[in-house]
Amino acid sequence: MKKIALLMAVTILISLTHSPLAAEEVDYSRLLVCSKAFEALGLISDSRAKETLKKGLKSPDFLLRAYAAEALGRLKSPDVVPLLQGASKDRNYLVSVSATKALVELGESFYEKKLLNFLNDTRPEVRATAIEQLGDLGNKYLSLLVRALLKDTDELVRVKAIEQLGVNKFNPALGYIRKASEDKSSIVRQAACAAIGEIGGQEEKSLLNLRLSDPDIYVRAAAKVSLSLLAKNAKVSMKSSFIDLLWQDTKSENPINRVSSYTALANLNDINVVGVVLKELVSSDSPALIKVEGARALMVLQPHLFDLAQKRLSGSKDGIIPVDSLQVFYSVNGKILAMFFIDALIDAKNPLHKDAPLVLKELKDNASCLFLRQALFDKDSEFQASVVYALGDLKDKDAVTDIIKLCKQYGF
Repeated sequence: MKKIALLMAVTILISLTHSPLAAEEVDYSRLLVCSKAFEALGLISDSRAKETLKKGLKSPDFLLRAYAAEALGRLKSPDVVPLLQGASKDRNYLVSVSATKALVELGESFYEKKLLNFLNDTRPEVRATAIEQLGDLGNKYLSLLVRALLKDTDELVRVKAIEQLGVNKFNPALGYIRKASEDKSSIVRQAACAAIGEIGGQEEKSLLNLRLSDPDIYVRAAAKVSLSLLAKNAKVSMKSSFIDLLWQDTKSENPINRVSSYTALANLNDINVVGVVLKELVSSDSPALIKVEGARALMVLQPHLFDLAQKRLSGSKDGIIPVDSLQVFYSVNGKILAMFFIDALIDAKNPLHKDAPLVLKELKDNASCLFLRQALFDKDSEFQASVVYALGDLKDKDAVTDIIKLCKQYGF
């Protein structure tokens, strides 16, 4: 489930947390944890999850039904088709669109027309959701997303079209996305700048440079990252003034400025950013956004650091690169970074405890899965949700039994 569903979930969860009713607090925890659990089971895609997800499809919570429908589609099991057919008629559009897309993925071509018909719905949120799901299906439907970008008047629909065209690197849409980078809507400009970085080349450099002066900070951040992607993927040279801007923004009080610069400097293989990011990661004052994106930036740099290590050791007699010599780049107080956050994960009093699951997810260290599984049954539902989300992203098949057990605790 992508950003639209996530935004809806956040809205619902905020409303529930402000309710004085204890029963609604329970519903909040159930919705929060099980939505992430269903998503994780879908990402891991193990047949053992089938019965749990079937129960999820009957949940009174539409968001859980939608997550369950999408996850069932990922299992690639023909025997769930009748259940998904029923869900495709759900009164809630998120459930209906998710189930219909799952049926198309399962080869039920009859439902392709229904999925496409969602693009003509009068409600922009339905059209946006359909665009997101069609983009997930690959190149076949991308020309329809270009049409939506050109003709739809709703900014959310256009943002979703741009995002999916960028993710799929659909070069024929590049000219239209360039134009969208000048749109009056800041979220459209932001999406366009991000997509240009995924698709474009040398000719996009001047356009993105203009957006570095955009009045909206998110547009400027997207332009910075996209320029760095052009340098990384299309070998576009960057002026020293751009590098200076990135380093200047690493000192900004605004976390958006800092994190976008960390990402851009990582894309540019600037190893000097490692120490700065490590300090942010281990600081209890840094927001979760900085920690998560900072860890992601470190992983972007990792192949470059590996190449540097190879070059430095190329003169050795046997040419073997000791693993420990690579880990030194990402260590804190003599401890490998992943272990540093594993320690935070298992210590509830550690100031980095709550951020540890999402940081470990970004570090992609499979050794952390054992500890994440042990943390699944924490009493804090928000922490549980982060843990199960991390296990799903890491596709830990050994976690399936525990995730199912967790779902049973919430009635599934």
